[in-house]
Amino acid sequence: MARDKKNLTGFQLWFEEAWEGWIRPLGLILLLAIFYLLYKFEILGEHSAGVLVVLSVALGSIAMGVLPALALVRAPWQRALLVTMAVAALAATLYPTLRGAIPPPTLAEGALTTDKPSTTLTTGQPGPYEITVSGHFKEAGRSDAEASYTMTATDNGGGSDEIKGAVRRQLVTIRSRKGSSSSVSERNESTYRLPHVRGPQVTLTTDVDASLENGLKIELRHGGLNPIIFIVLGALALLMAMVLDSRLVEPKGKQKSYLTACTAIAFTFSLYYPEEATPHALVRPAVSAFIFALVVGGLSGWAMGGLVRVLFGPKIAKKAAVGGKR
Repeated sequence: MARDKKNLTGFQLWFEEAWEGWIRPLGLILLLAIFYLLYKFEILGEHSAGVLVVLSVALGSIAMGVLPALALVRAPWQRALLVTMAVAALAATLYPTLRGAIPPPTLAEGALTTDKPSTTLTTGQPGPYEITVSGHFKEAGRSDAEASYTMTATDNGGGSDEIKGAVRRQLVTIRSRKGSSSSVSERNESTYRLPHVRGPQVTLTTDVDASLENGLKIELRHGGLNPIIFIVLGALALLMAMVLDSRLVEPKGKQKSYLTACTAIAFTFSLYYPEEATPHALVRPAVSAFIFALVVGGLSGWAMGGLVRVLFGPKIAKKAAVGGKR
């Protein structure tokens, strides 16, 4: 129900205009600055900060699409479809990303070295599992280095999985007008899913690069639900968003919904973040995943939403727009 602005005081009118104009964006910038300072000075830990970033991106992306669309709903089926889409998008986004930000407890851990390239870990669980592999170079330096590995995981029942990865160190140079600066970037931890290995004992075997100090550290955790479930839910949410984008158009064509773009951002984030996040690195992967989702998911979702609106949108919107030009 629209508010009667005639009954508002001068301050209320000013505040509403200022809120839309500069107070809300400035408040968001201040919140981001406070979060950055808390994280930089380690007042906010890696895990707490990772959860906050994940929740902000996932919930914020979906809310930015759903809340404006509510004002355009005109039929009961549209409201029901919007609620169903929001629930599917939340399920597809929150479970994979929060599981990446809040890793499950370690069931078993061990190490693989050049002298002991194989080990058997007892978990006491039936599986499935995910494995985190980490390592550090013996000598610190400011040059590129890589120690790759191909690891085989087997169980007593004949199930097996093979994973390939590497511990990497890379010298990154940033050039600007004032000169150039360099920093060392290391990728020393990776997490993989073991979809076929089951049972309370898991045997791991690999050749360990001699440049690694203390070899490779191994951590086994519960693998959680099958990721395919959430990929299917995310795809269904995108389809429902496209249907709604084609119908939720204000009669004069002045207002539209952007559910497909917002849902695509959240869905892309949920696909990218779990692949990059590790139990000890959560914030930087979340930021890079958000930038990737904003560019790839946002642009592709915006294009898909515009396409279905042109192809299947209500004709009355086009006639009204033509009439308005006259």
